[in-house]
Amino acid sequence: MTDLIIVVEYNKNTLLEETIKSLDKHKFNKKYILFDYTVDSLNRKEFDKFIKYKKSIKQYYPDYEIIENVDYLQYKGSLKSFLSKEYDQLSKNLFVIKNNVIIDNFDLDKVLQLKSVFDECLILYFREHILRLNHWFSGIDYSQELIKTHAFCDNCFLTTKEYLNKILKIDGEKLINYYDNSLKNKSTQEQLEVWNNFGIYEHKTIRHKINN
Repeated sequence: MTDLIIVVEYNKNTLLEETIKSLDKHKFNKKYILFDYTVDSLNRKEFDKFIKYKKSIKQYYPDYEIIENVDYLQYKGSLKSFLSKEYDQLSKNLFVIKNNVIIDNFDLDKVLQLKSVFDECLILYFREHILRLNHWFSGIDYSQELIKTHAFCDNCFLTTKEYLNKILKIDGEKLINYYDNSLKNKSTQEQLEVWNNFGIYEHKTIRHKINN
């Protein structure tokens, strides 16, 4: 079974409804929306608007469990706090996506089945529909249906709760920066040893876009 987690970071053009719509056809065990605390810098008008927005989401999407942070935690902090409180209730597999991301049409069951074939795969991410920096996304092995690769994009990915809980315990910087820094000044073999701790694969055809 798989749970869906949508992580909402406040911005003036929250596009959560489009993300929800893009995932409507999938049968998740449980579905969660994590709302971060509204930042203190908001003026009263913006604050009230965001509060009303959250109420409307609760009303129109009763099949989602709404989690509201009482502190400003940002993306990584929101996930870390959520897992620490709900770990035992969560399904084995987690599909995590940001609130302004729309993913291509895909078959979740087929993706889960494909991921299970790759014993080393701990996290499967779906790349963005843009050109990107090769030094952050250099491929290791392109020969199979999933690409074995250095680094990953945390906009949209599939993993297990056990693994996500593990990597969220890495202190400080964003995970993509942590991984990139771990590769610096290392030989090819040493870089593969770093990869072994992360088990990152990229799907060859399923991608996502940022909905601005």
